[in-house]
Amino acid sequence: SFDSDKYFLYATKSGRIGKFSQDLFSRPRAGGIIGMTLLDGDELVDVVMTDGKSDVVLTTAYGQSLRFSEDEVRATGRGSQGVIGIKMKYEEDRVCGLTLVDEKAKYLFLLTDKGFGKRTLFDEFMGHGRATQGVRAITANFERGPVVSAVAVSDEDDVVVTTAGGIVMRTHAADISVQGRSAQGVRVIRVDSGDKVTGVAVVSPDDEEAAE
Repeated sequence: SFDSDKYFLYATKSGRIGKFSQDLFSRPRAGGIIGMTLLDGDELVDVVMTDGKSDVVLTTAYGQSLRFSEDEVRATGRGSQGVIGIKMKYEEDRVCGLTLVDEKAKYLFLLTDKGFGKRTLFDEFMGHGRATQGVRAITANFERGPVVSAVAVSDEDDVVVTTAGGIVMRTHAADISVQGRSAQGVRVIRVDSGDKVTGVAVVSPDDEEAAE
């Protein structure tokens, strides 16, 4: 069901963010309905559901993360272009993930396309104002590759990593090193030359119980 006090947050590649009440999507059409209008050359990267009172983290491919309260984003009607969520420190950078800060999932798990990653406590990311550059979350360079995934995990979760070449690896989140923001991360998955990580899925114990 769709509630007027629940929201969808949209994040785009260029760093824009839009907030829309769920009840705006309560009457779907066969051809779909417009959520957020994208500027020329922009792309939708992520959508999360919120209660309207959450903190969120925007993360970029070059390893910057910005935490801010969604209270700073005014809810608008469908078709809005949104507002600036994060300002890019580097012109060629791009947003790769929008993460909801969760009391149960207390870590931000970052992974690069060459398989390097780490868990960092959300508490290490102090809230900054929307439309700022954020802080360094991980070192992303030529050797380790750009960040391709930023997700919230708990100690009880598993993560499933997939590559463009069709490799799938599942591991316990608790087995991934916990490091501070300035750390470079460790190898989470070995990626062959010519291959790259394309995505991460989080599997929680609740998900598996529901499947059973």
